[in-house]
Amino acid sequence: MPQSEPPRSRSRQGENRPTPISSIVVVIPARNEADTIVSALTSVDEASDMLPSVPVDVVVACDRCTDDTALKSKTVRARNCVIHVVESTGWRTVGEVRAAGVRQGLLRATKRIVSLPSLWIANTDADTSVGPRWLVDQLRFANSGVDAVAGIVDLRADGSLSDLTVKVFHEMYSSNRHGQGHGHVHGANLGVRASAYEIAGGFPSLARSEDRALWQSLVDSGHRCVASCDVSVQTSGRLVGRVDEGFAYWLAVRHSLAQTRTRDQNTPKVSPLAS
Repeated sequence: MPQSEPPRSRSRQGENRPTPISSIVVVIPARNEADTIVSALTSVDEASDMLPSVPVDVVVACDRCTDDTALKSKTVRARNCVIHVVESTGWRTVGEVRAAGVRQGLLRATKRIVSLPSLWIANTDADTSVGPRWLVDQLRFANSGVDAVAGIVDLRADGSLSDLTVKVFHEMYSSNRHGQGHGHVHGANLGVRASAYEIAGGFPSLARSEDRALWQSLVDSGHRCVASCDVSVQTSGRLVGRVDEGFAYWLAVRHSLAQTRTRDQNTPKVSPLAS
């Protein structure tokens, strides 16, 4: 896909001098994701390799895990980033988990005397794999003066998805894309400048749609926000997720509707008996 040129917007002071990003925090919330967390972290480590001069801290926020998610996260041997694992049984919403992960990341980064305008927060999920250019593409926007980037997701082609699931996803997703832009906001693929994140109030303590709420706050507070199809990740096509009414839920709803529609189309029509 050809890359769109990010806008060169002026700052609030009227200057066209974007603050370059000098450090990155990647935040990954996880609840019982032992099967996928290693591949998620490995993909982030590979993406970090594209930015050898930019330190990358990765925070895995383990939320009430009863499996080996935390243990597996700690055993990943990253070469290009530093992985931190935090655990809690006190978080009650995905918004709280993401916010806690960001707080930990900010604490780590600011120990290096990193200013908030030069710190980038890249959010993804534990069942998601990012591409090698995931961070590079976000920083291309950030270093041009953009404060937040909403990317897109695709389903991971691992052989476990039915043709119907793939079809339903593309029908659902393509209807909200326009050119190089789109109308989606996913916590699995959302980047934001730390200074803008703080001004917007961070992730709210919501059980769902915390990503959209943060995005709207960023827009409402006058920050430069770009929704780009250039920044893409691959996520699982599971129909039972970890969040009520999250991505998996909506995919499952549309999958069920498509099954019903297909069944109705294949049901023979019975003509009424002639009198």
